[in-house]
Amino acid sequence: MALKKDGSSGKMVDENMIVLRERIRKVKAEIEYNSGGDRLPDNWMQWERTYFSSGCYHSDVYEVVAFLQQFLLESRPSVALGLAGLFVISGSTAGVAVLHLLINSLGN
Repeated sequence: MALKKDGSSGKMVDENMIVLRERIRKVKAEIEYNSGGDRLPDNWMQWERTYFSSGCYHSDVYEVVAFLQQFLLESRPSVALGLAGLFVISGSTAGVAVLHLLINSLGN
């Protein structure tokens, strides 16, 4: 593992950045909620409203993002680039399939 000039690995900084982002998001959400801007869309189902309002939604999203970030930081660059390429190829393939279905449906 490569070390910085001061002898630290920088892993602590990466972990603290995740915590800092989560704290900033909570403060912004609290400010928005207090100003009355936290209105949920009318087309949401009741379980979505309950899940979102309970605060579990944001913590679950941050846990998934933190896991993904930690995985990508600890893996080799070729693995991260390979996964990014896989997502790009699968996304473009899905887009082509949807476009093909739309063209066929318009033709009939």
